[in-house]
Amino acid sequence: MGRLIILVQILLLAQSAVATTTKFVAFGDAPYFEGSDKMMSKLIEQVRSNKADFVVHVGDLGGGEPPCTLPYLEKTKKLFNSFPVPFIYTPGDNDWTDCHRVDVDPMKALANVRKTFFSTAWSLGTNKFPVQQQSLMSTFTKSSENLRWLKNEIQFVTLHIVGSDNNIIMPEEHQGRMLATLTWLKDTFETATVKKVKAMVIVMHANPGFEKKPEDRKGFESFIAALKKHVIEFKKPVLLIQGDHHKLIIDHPIMAQTPYDMEWPLPNFTRLQVYGAPDIRGVEVSVDPEKQQPFGFRSLQHIVWEYPEE
Repeated sequence: MGRLIILVQILLLAQSAVATTTKFVAFGDAPYFEGSDKMMSKLIEQVRSNKADFVVHVGDLGGGEPPCTLPYLEKTKKLFNSFPVPFIYTPGDNDWTDCHRVDVDPMKALANVRKTFFSTAWSLGTNKFPVQQQSLMSTFTKSSENLRWLKNEIQFVTLHIVGSDNNIIMPEEHQGRMLATLTWLKDTFETATVKKVKAMVIVMHANPGFEKKPEDRKGFESFIAALKKHVIEFKKPVLLIQGDHHKLIIDHPIMAQTPYDMEWPLPNFTRLQVYGAPDIRGVEVSVDPEKQQPFGFRSLQHIVWEYPEE
């Protein structure tokens, strides 16, 4: 009888450990090329077989003209809605800021992105979940793309921060969007503190250039300064997931001064940069707030590049 009780207790503890772990797949800078349908289908099957809780896409749907057109956005939304789990997308620079390169007005392209992907307070995917949108704030009614949701005492939030130096070449747009985004970031950290969440995951597109000098990352300097302040005050683990540079990076890039006047990485901040086309590959992220290092990473199987037939 005693052995049976011990066995039951072990099983309950194991079930409790599984229940506290959140597992999701992150990818981005994809599909990127016309004709990559087969590759995306294989990624969908990987997500299904890995039983992920949800998927996050860090932006950049393609290169050149396609992502600047409404038909391509609608086609991509249909693709995202075919994923078997809730699907979260945050915009990248190729999706609107860079559209001036193909003679499309970036602001019109941004309006199309918001209309296509953020018209409701729900995720994409076949099994949707509700999200909170910043557009509920009376001051930022246009910022429907900034989202957040809570799962297993983990706060998730998306920030509309993009590559191409965060569109600093359009000062009015850049300043307005960053005011909204930094307000959203601050409000999310404050909300997370009140709710006593155990960890936070931030999702955005851009690589902000943590390693660069301030004068070489002007489009991101206000974000990096705010993020560092919030992470230090929050004290709990924070993971930033980004794309933009199309190669895998896992590191601790925010530096802080030690009592001995030395720079040392902030121990509670981790950055994941995901793969990108032509390497359309997801990264499985696990978060267990009960562990000292709560974030785990595993690259999904490489998907062989398949060129479309001419």
